[in-house]
Amino acid sequence: QFSTSRLSLLSGSKALPQRYRHRDLKRAAGGFSEDNKIGEGGCSSVYLAKLPDGSLFALKKLKDGVKKEQDFVSEIEIISTLRHRNLLALEGWCYEKGEALLLYRYMSKGSLDQYIYGKKEGLVVLEGDVRLKILAGIAAGLEYLHTGLGSCILHRDVKAENVLLTDDLEPLLCDFGLARLISHNQEVTLTAVGTPGYVAPELVYTGRGTDKADVYSFGVLLLEMVTRRRGLKDPDNTRQMVESARNAWHERRVEESVDPRVGATCGDTRQLVAFLEVAVACVADVAAHRPSMDIVSQALQQLIRSMENLPPRIHAFSA
Repeated sequence: QFSTSRLSLLSGSKALPQRYRHRDLKRAAGGFSEDNKIGEGGCSSVYLAKLPDGSLFALKKLKDGVKKEQDFVSEIEIISTLRHRNLLALEGWCYEKGEALLLYRYMSKGSLDQYIYGKKEGLVVLEGDVRLKILAGIAAGLEYLHTGLGSCILHRDVKAENVLLTDDLEPLLCDFGLARLISHNQEVTLTAVGTPGYVAPELVYTGRGTDKADVYSFGVLLLEMVTRRRGLKDPDNTRQMVESARNAWHERRVEESVDPRVGATCGDTRQLVAFLEVAVACVADVAAHRPSMDIVSQALQQLIRSMENLPPRIHAFSA
């Protein structure tokens, strides 16, 4: 159970953002009505909340039927330590009446999955260069989680739905309810939580993993963003997508595998091969064969810089 002393400790921490009263946040979210609901996951519902000063926020309400106190403590304590341009910052919180509430900035652009899978009408189309910069931003955020602090923070649920976009299409990785704090390079027992299709194979078969599990999830997201195939959160579809990418890279058939918008951004086939190589490395079946997130982040930044210095491609592939 969630102890009073632990709650008092959270309330008195200067590192945490403002604590709100339950009634104020409930009023701001329209009484948690369905009309105000803007998102829903396995462990939480998200509502649009308007504070008295007119500012808009996304209010995350942890659901009943889960160990919400544990989820709440994990998320609020981890997020309060994070300071990175590609990680969503916590703006406020509340724990009252058995309900845990987390307040974040409202992102009108929504989540990345809406753009990949076209879930809403009228959304802008993410061109190839924008997609690559979004991926580089996500990688930078994960690099910070893994290496930018005293310990390593595993996100454990990296997926398109957990990436929000700013008005400038800057990515913000969010939802730290499953995050786990470990020592660097430590292998720990981890249940295969997360979203099917994004979960690393070692977690499914052995229940043991390291930060390389996040690398695998990022690799799946990378493939969803740059190839013609989509994982659709289904393990079988994801496996087909991964195998297709591996075959395309080994046989140098990258142009038929990569999404035309991404291909049009690259200067030549060598750029495509290098980019697909990063993706294939991230989704290696053996965790030890995957690169660390700092290496992935550096590789993506270098690729993007090299593409920016090349003239645009002018042939059928860019149509």
